[in-house]
Amino acid sequence: MLPNNLISLCMIVKDEEQWLPQCLDSVQAAVDEIIIVDTGSSDRSVAIAKSYGAMVVHLAWSDDFAAARNAGLARASGDWILFLDADEALDQAAQEQIRSWTAVSGCDGLFLNIHNYTGSGEQGATVNPVLRLFRNAPEHRFEGRIHEQIAAAICRRNPEAAFHLTDMIIHHYGYQTAVVEHKDKVNRNLRLLEQAVKEEPEQPFHHYNLGVEYLRVGKQSGH
Repeated sequence: MLPNNLISLCMIVKDEEQWLPQCLDSVQAAVDEIIIVDTGSSDRSVAIAKSYGAMVVHLAWSDDFAAARNAGLARASGDWILFLDADEALDQAAQEQIRSWTAVSGCDGLFLNIHNYTGSGEQGATVNPVLRLFRNAPEHRFEGRIHEQIAAAICRRNPEAAFHLTDMIIHHYGYQTAVVEHKDKVNRNLRLLEQAVKEEPEQPFHHYNLGVEYLRVGKQSGH
């Protein structure tokens, strides 16, 4: 086991050679181990991950983001889990602050602010608080085929769980128009969300996210 207050970065990756170096550069001084679940890359993603000293877990994609995330969590030995996507990067200030946040925090989870750059990236960003840093525990596992969540599991383990909103920033570039078109994210999301709604029709979060994707389809087609 790693000593106290060490941080494990857990990621899911597939064909992310364009973004992965920028992401991993941003966490070099901020985390103690990197665990990357690769779901079938055909580009240089695995080689790039290994060049940063990452542990690479090969997992066949099963249309289930939570399952893929949890495959990484099962290998993590740090006290805290940070999770990022390849098209994200930890802000410079956050790199310097993250250890002091985890060291003094009595919380179960910490929210960071994600800056989503849309369009060409020149229109500014939308900002949302996201739970991306949480204590490592066997009961802390993601739920949800898509838009997977961790908070429910944390609160089940500890009904008194406390969360804190930090001022740390994550930059997210993947919703810029060209990137979305390249990855065909919208069609993938629609397919998985429609499947999730069939499986859990009583879950309002699925219906909300499905509506958001339908809106994005409308915007992309010019309606």
